[in-house]
Amino acid sequence: MKRLFFAVVAMLFAACTTDVTEDVAVKLPETITVSFEEGSRIQLNEGKTVWTAGDLVSVFYRSDANQQWKFQGVTGDRSGNLRRVSTPEATTKLSKVVAVYPYNKNYYINPETCNIEATLPAEQTYLKDSYGLDGNILVSASEFNQLYMRNVLGWLKIQLKGEGQVVKKITLKGNNSEQVAGLIYIDSSDATATLAAEHSDGGDDGVGGTLVFEDTILTEVALNCTEGVTLGSEATAFYIALPPQEFSKGFTLKVLYDDDTTMTKSTSNSVTIERNTILPMDALYYDGNTPPVYELAYTTNNSQPLDPYTTEGFGANFLENIYDAETGKGSLKFDGRITTIPANAFIVCTNLTWIDIPNCITTIGDKAFKGCSAVESLTLPSSITSIGKSAFENCTGKVTINSNGKFHKAKFTEVVIGNSVTAIGNYAFEDCSSLTSVTIPDSVTMIGSYAFKNCSSLASVTIGNRVTMIGEYAFYSCSNIKDVYYQGDLSGWCKISFRDNPLSYGAKLYIDNKEVTDITIPSDIISIGDYAFLYCSSLTSVTISDSVTEIGSQAFYGCSSLTSVTIGNRVTMIGYYAFSGCSSLTSVTIPNRVTEIGDGAFYNCSSLTSVTIGNNVTTLGTNPFKDCSKLTEFNGKFASADKRCLIVDGVLNSFAIGCGLTEYAIPNSVTEIGDWAFYNCSNLTSVTIPNSVTEIGDWAFLYCSSLTSVTIPDSVTEIGRESFHNCTNLKEVFCKPITPPTGASWMFDTNATDRKIYVPASDDDSIINAYKAADYWKNYADYIEEYEFTE
Repeated sequence: MKRLFFAVVAMLFAACTTDVTEDVAVKLPETITVSFEEGSRIQLNEGKTVWTAGDLVSVFYRSDANQQWKFQGVTGDRSGNLRRVSTPEATTKLSKVVAVYPYNKNYYINPETCNIEATLPAEQTYLKDSYGLDGNILVSASEFNQLYMRNVLGWLKIQLKGEGQVVKKITLKGNNSEQVAGLIYIDSSDATATLAAEHSDGGDDGVGGTLVFEDTILTEVALNCTEGVTLGSEATAFYIALPPQEFSKGFTLKVLYDDDTTMTKSTSNSVTIERNTILPMDALYYDGNTPPVYELAYTTNNSQPLDPYTTEGFGANFLENIYDAETGKGSLKFDGRITTIPANAFIVCTNLTWIDIPNCITTIGDKAFKGCSAVESLTLPSSITSIGKSAFENCTGKVTINSNGKFHKAKFTEVVIGNSVTAIGNYAFEDCSSLTSVTIPDSVTMIGSYAFKNCSSLASVTIGNRVTMIGEYAFYSCSNIKDVYYQGDLSGWCKISFRDNPLSYGAKLYIDNKEVTDITIPSDIISIGDYAFLYCSSLTSVTISDSVTEIGSQAFYGCSSLTSVTIGNRVTMIGYYAFSGCSSLTSVTIPNRVTEIGDGAFYNCSSLTSVTIGNNVTTLGTNPFKDCSKLTEFNGKFASADKRCLIVDGVLNSFAIGCGLTEYAIPNSVTEIGDWAFYNCSNLTSVTIPNSVTEIGDWAFLYCSSLTSVTIPDSVTEIGRESFHNCTNLKEVFCKPITPPTGASWMFDTNATDRKIYVPASDDDSIINAYKAADYWKNYADYIEEYEFTE
């Protein structure tokens, strides 16, 4: 039945695509009229449909380009105009205008069906009296420039009552493990959704779908109440957006309160969520309970009781220290519920091997356990909201962490992060130099900046499948990481926003416990992010699918085992240093859709022998093939006649012979010698610069140590910094311009006493005096002499 359904959908929308041509430009209007179909809802208030000023919408305006359009009205309008904000490149014409709210750059439209691939978040954000900013998706498809937005999702309305309790989070899971978040497929014509769990993989049903991986089928969704919502005697409404479907065995709700008590409620009967419909539940009353804790249990290693530095500040008065010398077990007792382990409480308690920290503890003060070097095991509950500076400095052993915090200079050898942790904060494990391995569970979505800085013994890292961001320098100076295990699939790895990568010290990557070697980038990936495979030592071959349009900066930087790269036909941009240091790569073909190649994109690819570059490059970064010492030829529209260099828009950018070049006459088509163009051509003895050249770039002839003479034609108006620096044998510079070209620092060496810089002679010495007075030229005044140039 499923295949029949998709076959019918494909037939109905076959007319959506027009003929594919190289020119897919579509004339765009200034505005599009947009309103809501009767009964549709968006954000504010049940039953009331309004726009919010500045709302962004993804629009596929008669093409597969995901454009960003902005609502031009004010908050409260029911209809108005969208104005275009961005116009990315299109590859296929469509016969319809398709819109999706809210805007998401990763939305993808299937040109064959006009269906949309979108993602329903696994964590939604509470908004009073509403569905939350990330709890709604609306679509519209029209042959005209007037859109009627329709809801895709339905909502469960949860009503809670209490007596001042504060709700932190509500989670929902179907009792039959139904998909409640992740990838969904939307029919843009009637706003119906198909779950990834039910979607075809594009076999013989004609839809051309996308392969579905496990992490797109999420079975739990959470409503995060951020600062918390206080309950009262009148019911408070909470809305969770869900894909329309039947929960055949009901579902289970778990309510988490700010004191870390929980309330769990389940339904057993069948429940159906319908599109554009709110399903209300009966009011639920708070019944969570945490028994009060009046003591801290502990063990020691020397048959001596624990001697706290202080017993003040626990939130209750200290009563007694009861200790059993035979078992080495004891307990500190208080006259009320304890909430805090204060600063210095157990500082340098070197006989402490274990302490039970109960769920009522919310704060651990500065240096609370500093120097407790005998600790063997420690568990931190999820109730903890604040951990002070150096609280666990020099503590050894194993720690289980169920809360966020900083563990600066702790000597833990093993860290187990509990499933209640959703983020690892900035500097969380900085300088934990004894830590050898860490497992980050699926509950964690973010690893903060400098999180594992200077964890110099860290050898193995396991990353859960819900991590979406790794912050800057998260693994700075973790030079012993050898193995990185990712618990998701390749698609999930490619979707992580990397600001640092645990692979960056040459580690091997394992996905599904298999070493990553030969990969094909999945077809649901549009952009390969920055640093995605930085220094991945196990990677040998990459095929980039036609879904990918961008290769991020340093995406494959330092992949020294990479021998083969196939770049898909839809790629338009290769980021800076994207393949730099891929020292085993021997050849590369850059397809015609590529318009931009970043600085140093293939820098130091020392085995690269040939490059074929597409015909549509408009932006070529600074010497993208610098230090490719075996590169012998360029091919394509921008290659010079002798295939030795690339010339884009008159700029001579890169040389294919590098250090083997001995003499060269620059073609007359060149107007600018680019930065680093002849860098380190140490065998170059002679170069001819034509009158077409007006600018010599920075470092253009740096380290051309065999160059003895150079003539700068009178067409040159600018010479960059260090352009002829460290040309140690350059004895004669014939500079023909009558007006001194704009100079820069260290154009030439200043320590070559036998160098001459010849400038045009004049009867009144005005030209030589102008050179000697000009900025930067005056640094070479002792070398400048007049010369009678002849044509």
